[in-house]
Amino acid sequence: MNVLLIDDVKDVTAFVLKFLADFRGLAADHVDTGNGGLGQAIQQRYDLILLDLHLPDIGGLDILPVLRSCSPRAVIATLSGFVDLLTEEDFEQADTVLTKPVDLDVLGPLVQIVREIEERRASIRALGVVPGP
Repeated sequence: MNVLLIDDVKDVTAFVLKFLADFRGLAADHVDTGNGGLGQAIQQRYDLILLDLHLPDIGGLDILPVLRSCSPRAVIATLSGFVDLLTEEDFEQADTVLTKPVDLDVLGPLVQIVREIEERRASIRALGVVPGP
């Protein structure tokens, strides 16, 4: 399972990456700008994208539609310490909105659900025709 963390706050990134490191079979990448996140999402497939809404170069909500188009199967969770400023439309763009500080009792189950989604997709693919050598 591949995770992309797009966040520029060093304490948050260190905390989240340390937590993610405990999950077996999970690879996590981190970038601290929106443009860097877009570049990563174009180059690699991610199962979960954790997107901060306040980035130094571009707003998370501004790049969310682009991330969604280049990573249509990824679960995208936005991160914000200012969820009270978000509109109902903002909440509809992401799969979920997590508050900062990040609650591990929420992040852990999210990672597990995304892992289950990927396992079910693999099971569905296995039912179909397997490509030849």
